[in-house]
Amino acid sequence: VTPSLSPTFTLPVSVCQNGSVSVTANTGTVTASGYTWSASPSGPVIASPNASSTAISFPSAGVFSITLTASSGTQVAS
Repeated sequence: VTPSLSPTFTLPVSVCQNGSVSVTANTGTVTASGYTWSASPSGPVIASPNASSTAISFPSAGVFSITLTASSGTQVAS
């Protein structure tokens, strides 16, 4: 049985305007070969959008969704 890819990460509930947080992907027992971090709506600045760990800064106030998509072989999950 091949374990399924299910990437997760943890962010604080709130981050102040002009604040920054560090986040790290957790893929459990599956080793991911690719990562993509994204924000919606645009605004947050993702320092390394294709790395397993990155910093995200929030230059403007608002409510944002941060998404992590990871891939491993033929598996892709968010």
